[in-house]
Amino acid sequence: NRAVTGDDIEVYQAYIEAKEMFGLPVTMRVGRQELVMDDGWLIGNMVSPCLGISFDALRLTYKANDFSVDAFSAKLVETSSNFMDDDVDLYGVHAIYSGIQNLSLSAYWYFINDRRDIDDTPGASAVTRWTEDLMGYNDYGASTVHTLGLHAKGKAGAFDYCGDLAYQFGDAEQVGSMFKPRGVYGDDDAK
Repeated sequence: NRAVTGDDIEVYQAYIEAKEMFGLPVTMRVGRQELVMDDGWLIGNMVSPCLGISFDALRLTYKANDFSVDAFSAKLVETSSNFMDDDVDLYGVHAIYSGIQNLSLSAYWYFINDRRDIDDTPGASAVTRWTEDLMGYNDYGASTVHTLGLHAKGKAGAFDYCGDLAYQFGDAEQVGSMFKPRGVYGDDDAK
C-alpha cells in the first residue's frame, strides 16, 4: 500500500526497464511509473497542476518507425486481503500511428476491474445484514468498465488541434452504490 503521510519520503517512480528485448523494438517496464496516454485525458500523470501521480504497473511497448503499441496492467488499489479480491486493476492497449505528416492517430481499449466490497449500511446489525443479503440489497458485484476510444492530434496551418472520442460500457455496480433509488440502498445493477 502507498504511504498516506506527508512527513516522510514517498517513492514517485522506481522501476526496472529492459529495452530491445529478444532483438525486437520492445521495451518492458515494471514498477512504480508514470503512465501518460496521448494528452493524459483519461490516463495521465497529473492529479492537479502541482500534484503528480504514478502507477504500480507492468508496461510493454512495441515501437517501430511510425507505429507504436503499449499494453499495460496497473494496480490502482491493493487491499492485501485475499489475492486479487477487493482490488482495483486497470488494463489497456493503446496504439499510435504517426505516419501522416502533421497528424497523430490513436486507438485504445482500457478496462477497469473494481472488486471492492461496498457496504452502504455501515453499523447495521447481523440480522439487518442477513435480511439485506436475502433480499438482494447491499450486494454490489464487481464494476467492470470497458473504454474504447480514438484520439487525433495534429496541425493545420497555424492551428493545432486535438480531439478525443470515447465510449464506455459494462457493469458499474460500485458506482451504483452511490445512487439511492430505493431509499437507503443503491443501484446494485448499474450499467
